[in-house]
Amino acid sequence: MRALVLALALLSASAFVFAAQPPVETQVPGIRPTVTVSVAGTIHELPAAALSDVRVGVASLGVDFPRSWTPAGHVNRDGSFAFTTRLTEGDYEVVAALGRFEAGFARIHVAAIPRDQSFAVKIEPRRSTFADSELHYDAPPDLPPVGLIPNPEEPEVAPRPAPPPPGSGWDSEKNNVRVFYATNRRLASPRDAGPQPVAERLFGDEPDQLRFGYYDVAVTFKRAPRYNPLVSDQYQFRIYSIHLYSDAVDFGSGLTRDAPRNATNEALLFIHGYNTPFEDGIYRTAQLAVELDFRGLPIYFAWPGGEHWWEYLAAVDQVETAANELAAVLRLLVRNGKVTKLHVIAHSLGNRVLAQAIDKLGAVSTPGQAKIADLVMVAPDVNKGQFTQVTSAMVRQFQRRTVYVSDTDLALRLSSVFSMGTRVGQRTPIGVGSEFEAVDATGARDTIIGHSYFVDTDTIAKDISALVVRGMSAAQRGLTNVRDNGATVWQLPK
Repeated sequence: MRALVLALALLSASAFVFAAQPPVETQVPGIRPTVTVSVAGTIHELPAAALSDVRVGVASLGVDFPRSWTPAGHVNRDGSFAFTTRLTEGDYEVVAALGRFEAGFARIHVAAIPRDQSFAVKIEPRRSTFADSELHYDAPPDLPPVGLIPNPEEPEVAPRPAPPPPGSGWDSEKNNVRVFYATNRRLASPRDAGPQPVAERLFGDEPDQLRFGYYDVAVTFKRAPRYNPLVSDQYQFRIYSIHLYSDAVDFGSGLTRDAPRNATNEALLFIHGYNTPFEDGIYRTAQLAVELDFRGLPIYFAWPGGEHWWEYLAAVDQVETAANELAAVLRLLVRNGKVTKLHVIAHSLGNRVLAQAIDKLGAVSTPGQAKIADLVMVAPDVNKGQFTQVTSAMVRQFQRRTVYVSDTDLALRLSSVFSMGTRVGQRTPIGVGSEFEAVDATGARDTIIGHSYFVDTDTIAKDISALVVRGMSAAQRGLTNVRDNGATVWQLPK
């Protein structure tokens, strides 16, 4: 159970974080004035995959008031961090946190004077060991409650800096990807259609009307020097152009007008899961296009699925509204004259959005429906009972249907505990019928969470590429079928 809780803390679609944060207020009202404190330091011996989800903050100590904790920043990929806060005189802990658990700390003492103080700290995390394909942590204590209020006088968080420019991973043709998008997320600020500033954040995580556009993204790749279940290959992304269409009609025209010259007329629609900032989904879609060697039109559907791991229930509340908008996008794409074939890939909770969207389309004959080719469900976070209700609709809408399942997906195990029911993406027991090709991704090369194997695993990415790009069945791709309690499961080549 401890591993499952830690899995939730480590879950992230991708991690693009920065160390410098605006000052936050950490004080007890009515007790002593505060002094400005700058903290810089490092956390050691924690793998890069875990560092991307570590937060740092300050925990109060003392007997005259309850202990509480204020998050103040994130940790860089090299383990460094820095933040500024205002503290009252006394003893504190600089705490590194994985989710709601305390991963390590360093003690500091704040004096009454001078009014500006700086501390350099080194956090040693609780020791962990790796054995039998599972990570075992010493039992970490719960964090104290977050009970302190950020200082309202400080400026808002600056826009996330652009990732470094691409390197020499792939050839230049593959490095540059134009990702079209459709989203029912709210614009961060009122904007006119047309080119948008690259440095500004375009969409937040609140629901709103459908909007469309495209991002030009440069992607590069660096393979990890050695395999470790806590370390994945490194990707770098740079956004160098953003465009906002005026409406759905402009988007439909743009698929033809703004498509790259060498693009085919096939489209790949990607639907993200929960805990995915808008730009991270853009990066994931671009990465998918490169990994799969897809030369058509990559399209990203972004819905308000939360931007933090603790927003799961809030994301679930947005599924039905997002499904209505996705159904409209699917109709738009199959009616578009540019698109001759449509492939759909959904990940995690995004499969629930897709399932409800397909259910809303139902038995209604959609013009151009025959062009909907592949449905690829990766690690679907969908209740098996709900899935059964929409199976017939999926069979009508898609020519081929594939679901990737795994028994080493800790995120789905955790979801099944909270939702009190097995997920379709779990390998045991198989939750799909003969209308679907179930591919066993158990033990695929991935980080310890085992939830993003469709892009973090070479074997799975190549298999999806053969399915989507070359139109090959599981048998044609060299997979072996086995029987499991009456169901057929396809095994990847060893």
